[in-house]
Amino acid sequence: MMAMDATAPKTELERYRTLCNGAKLPTDIQSAALDILDDLISQLSKMGISFVIGDRPMKTPADIASIRYEIEDIIAKQKEEIYSRAQADQWEEISTYIELIASRKERRRYRKAMR
Repeated sequence: MMAMDATAPKTELERYRTLCNGAKLPTDIQSAALDILDDLISQLSKMGISFVIGDRPMKTPADIASIRYEIEDIIAKQKEEIYSRAQADQWEEISTYIELIASRKERRRYRKAMR
């Protein structure tokens, strides 16, 4: 990745514009935005999800960000689905925690069944 310019603004006007517009992020640079997009597509592929960019524009970092947000949403939903499926196998432990909270006790013994 490219190094970001970490110098302070030279003038008060430049400082004011930076404060109003926000600092530059790595995704504001097209090559870095493309690297991040490639990584996200790779993550989707590892999850077994195909994603086709198609003929969407990718001329600016903003165009790339739009696609990136869509992919990040898909990844977040997939991770939530995986997490919720895993909870089904942990219902006894979850139930024990809820009982502990409801009873306001300090301790409760939980014995995981051997499978």
